Amino acid sequence: MALSARRDIADSADFVVVGSGAAGAMAARWLAAAGHQVVLVEEGDQPVAWPFESPNALRMVHGGGRWTTSGGDAIALTAGNCVGGSTAIGYGVHAQLPEEVYESWVQLDPSLHNRLGYSEIDLARTQIESDMAVEKVPRELWGASGQLLLSAFAGSAEPVWRGAPGCRGTGRCVAGCPTRGMSSVDRVLWPIAQRLGARLHSQARIERILIEAGRAVGVIGRTIQGSKVSITARRAVFLCAGALNTPLLLRRSSISCPSWGWQLHADALVTAMMPAPLDDEQAAGLAIAGPIPEVDTATIAAVSILPRQRAMQLPGAGLALEQRMEHLNHLAIWRVTVPCQARGGLENGLLGPRFNLKLATSDRLRLLAAVSVAADGMLRQGAIEVYPQVHGVPAVATTVDDVAQITSVAPTAGAIALHANSFFGGLRVDERYCVPGIKGLVVADAAALPACTVVPPMATVMAVAMAAVQRWV
Repeated sequence: MALSARRDIADSADFVVVGSGAAGAMAARWLAAAGHQVVLVEEGDQPVAWPFESPNALRMVHGGGRWTTSGGDAIALTAGNCVGGSTAIGYGVHAQLPEEVYESWVQLDPSLHNRLGYSEIDLARTQIESDMAVEKVPRELWGASGQLLLSAFAGSAEPVWRGAPGCRGTGRCVAGCPTRGMSSVDRVLWPIAQRLGARLHSQARIERILIEAGRAVGVIGRTIQGSKVSITARRAVFLCAGALNTPLLLRRSSISCPSWGWQLHADALVTAMMPAPLDDEQAAGLAIAGPIPEVDTATIAAVSILPRQRAMQLPGAGLALEQRMEHLNHLAIWRVTVPCQARGGLENGLLGPRFNLKLATSDRLRLLAAVSVAADGMLRQGAIEVYPQVHGVPAVATTVDDVAQITSVAPTAGAIALHANSFFGGLRVDERYCVPGIKGLVVADAAALPACTVVPPMATVMAVAMAAVQRWV
């Protein structure tokens, strides 16, 4: 049971874990399994499957859905702010880290071999897939959009592996699963940690890490009601607040940590109006995905969402928009994803955090190419109209010539509507995952990953947390 009283919170444990997402819940589970007293602290509340249009749904994301990058591209950033973190509002996709990606990390950080071997990641994945009931999406949940993607990208697209044993195909993953069919960590890992004695304080924002004589000894903060939070760590503080919030917490605490800069996977949506209604009434939020062979490291996935959410992808105004709104069940939506090379910085401002990131020209070129390939694939599948959401080309593409214009667009900031929900902190830590020079301050989440995973990162982030725990038990 979560402890989130209106009175001041004073607690202590062997290990204090900040953040209850993929890394935090995993760390709490294994620290508790080793017989240690564990306190887990989470800024958000328990996740609730609010209706998509409810303002309450925004409570489950940091910044109320208003976080964006500075630097011109204005990429919308989505990070979970609830017990379970982003796993509670994601698609539950698990993927094996490509070995060539790992080797590129080692070239950047040779010490990674000692801290996180590839065999260690692979072994952790086996445990994670068992815990999270990961299996390939069954045919009955592919949906019509997924079938179209399979047809357009035969040989590369395939069903993904998801931890969603109770999925009923509601298409509401990003607003919280209404059937509780997703294996988010609040439903799977936290109950295990709780049975082993771990405690949770939710709705408690940690403002500073306490350092004494070069060692992390606890954290302080406030609840959302304004009460004081003070938690002492006898052995270590595990930072698992995510690739964005962990560095921001270090900065608020005036703690310096060397970094390569943070990165992200940039997503763009491409929508098509098909000639006939699509049977997506029972489809996994994300069922089919695969690489885009023509674009280096880019991937494409079919996305199933509620009809009223699809309406946000429509162009036009007045009568033209009204007519398109009458055919929401004809819309197919594909998402292209590009792991970006650009690196940025983070800082705390008076009006909230600033996410400084300017995409490299090569990033924008790959995004434009990926959108073009997706739009072309939709036309080949019989789309009447395609909506690429790229500035400088027709808002409504109906011919191959229209689509060809996409790759001719100047790769300037803001040329493409982008969002992101996978982040990598690039913090440089020691062999025990500690911030250099500070004992007992452990970075055990995506903030400790040196670069993009290229594939969905959840399983790799969990592996980082498991590896960090093993250095401390």
